[in-house]
Amino acid sequence: MRASTNRKRKAVASVMAALVVTTTLTYIGSNQAAQADAQDEPSAVSLDYPQSAGTIDLQGRALEVLSTEETPAESIVTSRLINGELATTVTLRVPVDPLEPGPVEPVDASQLSSTTENPGPVSENLDSMPLSEDAADWRPAFAYTTSETTVTFAWYTANGPFEVWEEGEEIAESTDGSATLSGLKPGSTHQFELYGSIDTDDGVTDSSRSVSVTLENSDSSTTQSNLSPLTYQTYTTAVTYRTFIPEQSAPAAACNWGDTSYTFDGDNRSWDFPGPSEPFQPANYRTLMALNVNWDNEDPYNLNAVTNVGESITRKNGSIVASEYTSMENMLFEEAGSTTAYAQARFNHTASNPHCKLFNQNYGGSIQYNVVFRIYRSGTVEMVGWRKPVPNHEVYVRWDRTDGTNFWQTLARRTNQGFGCLLDGVCAVDDYNISSSY
Repeated sequence: MRASTNRKRKAVASVMAALVVTTTLTYIGSNQAAQADAQDEPSAVSLDYPQSAGTIDLQGRALEVLSTEETPAESIVTSRLINGELATTVTLRVPVDPLEPGPVEPVDASQLSSTTENPGPVSENLDSMPLSEDAADWRPAFAYTTSETTVTFAWYTANGPFEVWEEGEEIAESTDGSATLSGLKPGSTHQFELYGSIDTDDGVTDSSRSVSVTLENSDSSTTQSNLSPLTYQTYTTAVTYRTFIPEQSAPAAACNWGDTSYTFDGDNRSWDFPGPSEPFQPANYRTLMALNVNWDNEDPYNLNAVTNVGESITRKNGSIVASEYTSMENMLFEEAGSTTAYAQARFNHTASNPHCKLFNQNYGGSIQYNVVFRIYRSGTVEMVGWRKPVPNHEVYVRWDRTDGTNFWQTLARRTNQGFGCLLDGVCAVDDYNISSSY
């Protein structure tokens, strides 16, 4: 986990072209330390965009390009450095006019209905809008290169410098958009966390990226790029977003004329990592929205969405007095679009406790979030948006392994900041600007 700091970030002009920063640093990772010598530093790859796009080294010398896989949303270039090391550069792009989360708006309580019938889970194929295949309609967002001994990051959309962390420690900081780590072990695997800020419609917002990398190893007979849209995400990528109440019960007096003998049932659990049947397992949450991207299917079968809700139970002095399910009509998948290696959709979520009404009007507030998912076939998922900070929210990403098995990873876990936050304007929204890579 990132250590807390009192340092304030300065908002500066957005970095649209990244120049590699080479520094002498002690790198700690995999319980091994390696001192990078500035005089003998191995050649790393320049990620100055668009001049090099990962095809020259820090001295501007052309690399031997071995293979290139190119789509509008991403490119993967495998090359050989001057010193003979293998290198792979992954560049991720977003549309020039990207899909953005919706604004924070008051909830129309009359639109929040309920049912006594268990409605879910409900699965639907989304109408996927084909996105442009013209490279001019896309701009770079993030890139990284792995060689046998170096890793370089370029965060093109970052607003100013960013930090690189591993195993709870800061190990490098960029000064002009890019950072290089040297002296690493060939074939080693690392989980890096990058922390910076980006420009949004509401100003400058903290942002983070989680990147898992495996360095090249030319001495291995099984050497291959650790990321490839053809071999890495063979079939599907999925995200699942759940809200839940961790306590066994929650106070319901505010919805029952101040009578403290009333309670709502909670979900009585902590964070719940997805199982093999996700998202179709029995509901142990308030709400669920999930999206599955099938890279090999054509529209309308490439994007499949699932919604579900848990049972809302009200008790008086411990005895059940009401049981209903909130409607899923306001849990919406909006503006879904895709290409061969990229998919996006907005999750626009509003749900309320059906037992908090007066004359059929909701007055207890609602669970709200509005986020955009940007999903890359090469193994990165980005989530941008906001939530009312109530109750607990958990977001997970699933990738395919090349052996046909699935792998889940945590994208976000955010706790309840108080049930009063269900009401409009009571609490500040909690912003998401998070990215994770397999």
